[in-house]
Amino acid sequence: MKNEIRNWTLVTLIILCIVGIVPSTQASEFPNRGITLIVPWPPGSTDGIIAQKIANIMIEKQICPPGMQVVFKPGGTGTVGFAEVLRSNPDGYTLLYSSNGPFVLQPLVKDLPFTSKSLTPVIQTAKYDWVLGVQGDAPWKTVPEFIEYAKQHPGEMTIGSPGEYTWGHIALLDIQKATGLKFRHVPFAGSAPAVVALVGGHVNAILVIAGDLKAQVAAGKARYLAAVEPQRNPYYPDVPSLKEFNLPVYGTYLTQNVIAPKDTPENIIATLHGMFKKAIETEEFKSLVKDVGGFYNYVGYKELPGEIDKEVKRISVLLEGLGKEVKSN
Repeated sequence: MKNEIRNWTLVTLIILCIVGIVPSTQASEFPNRGITLIVPWPPGSTDGIIAQKIANIMIEKQICPPGMQVVFKPGGTGTVGFAEVLRSNPDGYTLLYSSNGPFVLQPLVKDLPFTSKSLTPVIQTAKYDWVLGVQGDAPWKTVPEFIEYAKQHPGEMTIGSPGEYTWGHIALLDIQKATGLKFRHVPFAGSAPAVVALVGGHVNAILVIAGDLKAQVAAGKARYLAAVEPQRNPYYPDVPSLKEFNLPVYGTYLTQNVIAPKDTPENIIATLHGMFKKAIETEEFKSLVKDVGGFYNYVGYKELPGEIDKEVKRISVLLEGLGKEVKSN
């Protein structure tokens, strides 16, 4: 009888140990398969270029041994890919890498089934500002010449952006308010097609982040006419800011972020944060961000929700100042 009791006690202890160990083992194994990083813009966008670099670093440096794949899901000015991530399982295996427009700006101006609260931020990686670009042989060489031409041709000049109510579009509205001029807005499905349209002579100017136009500027097919932000970009110090011409622009900084579905467990978010932080702290990452005219801009997952809230409030003020109705967020 005593032997039977001892045997059952031993079995019970083994079962308890197994039950106690399995959950921690499963948690420590994350990730045990490849991670999908969705970019909600077409290939060729700065978001896509940077996301692919991060994925390559993750694989090459064995930060994410199971691997990481970048998948492009463009459409709806970034909201299509964003919505797909939000609908996915909150297990850490499907993430978004994108500028902040789809979750900061778009819910303020469109009826969407999500807001900036419908997500779990993982990490912020970089920050970019915007430029007004023209063709290399455009007749206007300075901002005053550009404005004077627009005054002489009211409503005729076309300015392209990465899409309706993207940061480029907001920058255009800001310029119109500051100058009192009216331009014809031409929205594209991302920055890459906007650049193609400019070089092809289909629009007079475009509003994109500096890196999107860099190759065409180097080839002499385009020029940076002005920085849209309140100050000059240190990587392009010869490009004047619109504020230098007494134009009260507000500024529309773009940040790149890694986003997970809402309700993703904090231990998984912490693991992902640590992985991405290792990747973006490498010289390879910082060098590429600088090369496309951006700034390394780390914000961790604990501080990022507060930063997103601040940005939503700031942009709400900007939109209201531009006469736009802002939806509750």
